[in-house]
Amino acid sequence: TFVLAYLFFPALESANVFDFHAVALAPTFFLFAFYYLLTEQWGKFALFAALMMGCKEDAPLVVAMLGVYLLIVSRGRKWRIALPAIAIAAAWFMVAVGAIMPHFDTAGVSPFANRYAWLGDGPAEIAVTLLTRPGLVAEHALTAENLAYVRDWLAPVAWLPLLAPLELLLAAPVLAVNLLSTDGFMHQLEGFHYGALLAPIAVVAAAHGAAWLL
Repeated sequence: TFVLAYLFFPALESANVFDFHAVALAPTFFLFAFYYLLTEQWGKFALFAALMMGCKEDAPLVVAMLGVYLLIVSRGRKWRIALPAIAIAAAWFMVAVGAIMPHFDTAGVSPFANRYAWLGDGPAEIAVTLLTRPGLVAEHALTAENLAYVRDWLAPVAWLPLLAPLELLLAAPVLAVNLLSTDGFMHQLEGFHYGALLAPIAVVAAAHGAAWLL
């Protein structure tokens, strides 16, 4: 049932029928990375985490969340794996967004910077705003349109991920990137590729939620 839910997930289908973006490969890499994390096959986990990070500029944030997840579920015992994963993913994200993307843009900034201009100029200012002005962030994130987006994301798996908050937390970076953007296309699960990484996370969390319920 969960395999079928994954294969027919609307956001995943949209990413595959939309014009090609590398992020369409990321769901498969995420599932392998998550599996190898659970089975403690660290070399394979590192391989698929690296492949996923190469698919989209915000994918390293999901890898960082996998490191946080490992810290929590292992109660800190796997810190030798978790902390390097978090550090490498964070560094990769900063280099991609702060150096590589601006370098290849004619304006010298990330081509997506204008989508988050209301948060500040550059990653540092955006981070400060996220930490120091939660009211402003909540005002933009918790709109009726965004709440409907989250509802429709969880609907294909019967909202079971709500019973597995730890696994659901893996989606936090992708949700933040999409919901805080001023680009309306990023608030749509169908028709575009922006929800691709949300599909496997929803199904993984739904499986854990169903296990808890049983």
